Amino acid sequence: MGFLFKNKHFDYQALRTLGTTPVGQADISEVTATSQKIKNGSCSSWCTEWEKTADRVRKFGEECLKEGLETSASESFLRASNYYRTAEFYLNYGSNKEYMDKINTLSTQCFNLAIKYGPYHIEPVEIPFEWISLPGHFYHADTKGPAPTIIVISGNDGTKEELYAIGIAAIKRGMNCLAFDGPGQGESIRRRNIPFRYNYETAIFPAVDFVLKDLSVDHDRIILWGESLGGYFAPRAAAFEKRISACIANGGLYDCLSLNPKKREATLNKIHKHATTFNLISRMLMKMSVALDWRFRHGFLTFGVDTPAEYVLSYKNFCLDGVTSKISCPVLVIGNESDKKAWNTQSKILYDKLECPKDYLFFTNNEGAGYHCQVGCRIYANDRIFNWIEKTIATI
Repeated sequence: MGFLFKNKHFDYQALRTLGTTPVGQADISEVTATSQKIKNGSCSSWCTEWEKTADRVRKFGEECLKEGLETSASESFLRASNYYRTAEFYLNYGSNKEYMDKINTLSTQCFNLAIKYGPYHIEPVEIPFEWISLPGHFYHADTKGPAPTIIVISGNDGTKEELYAIGIAAIKRGMNCLAFDGPGQGESIRRRNIPFRYNYETAIFPAVDFVLKDLSVDHDRIILWGESLGGYFAPRAAAFEKRISACIANGGLYDCLSLNPKKREATLNKIHKHATTFNLISRMLMKMSVALDWRFRHGFLTFGVDTPAEYVLSYKNFCLDGVTSKISCPVLVIGNESDKKAWNTQSKILYDKLECPKDYLFFTNNEGAGYHCQVGCRIYANDRIFNWIEKTIATI
């Protein structure tokens, strides 16, 4: 890529933020100006500079609000929220939890102020879940009578606030949308300590219960949409939650470890048996790679573990073997040209394993949409995916 950074991981994350500009979650020159101040490959520099930008934009929003300039305040808070999310991305969770909590709190607070004074009817909600609740946002369609409703979830490192582009795209098409942080995601892990779990349907069951209590929801047209790792969670949940009418796996995943099925169990047993050696080698490699260091440290947070071996072994049950045959609703599986080879292989395996009505959508670099989850091309991606949704639910 090399658009803003030589470091590929930094460059992708910068594009991830920049790509939200069309929906107002970033401004082009704010992103480029901030990026120019960051030392390539320095996580501390990344966090510091993005926090400075977020602080400045938030303070401007607060000044606007004091003067009663609600539109300007909302627009500023919306960008500040996303910049705080970006700042927090490379934090060392193990040694900076208090600071991480502060940044995440600012991100969620700014977003809630943005939607409070913004142009759309978006409501902060709490979804009852086991002994606690899952935080979310309900995007209300401006329609008369029950409307199709999307339940959208992020993946390994996304947040409910980052799903704003999908939420407002739903509103524009006369649909409701519920975006929430499930186990291991966003606010649910950072401030409520709810770690990832392979059986994500345990979060989707109450989410469906929640939307069905709203009179504006069409009970026969509930669509489940998963982004990134959500490309595993969504089809997994659709296998067990039969009130789902259609499912999107944006970055479809069959086996989250991408292991040879014949050697999967043996490989995991080997890691377990030689955990000390695996941890030693992994920690050496972490010092050499920003991407690998981030992956393990983020995994420690989201799974509530302490070592690389524990992190990898946490994915043991994150596989749809024996599950895909239980999915009956139509499914859209999505692949991306510039995604990792293993990920695209997994999306094709998932598609081939499905026995329900299914479609495969492949985004290309020529379209500008080939990166993971179409980062940098959200509007076009939404058009393609929502077109499939509208055509699919029209037949239900």
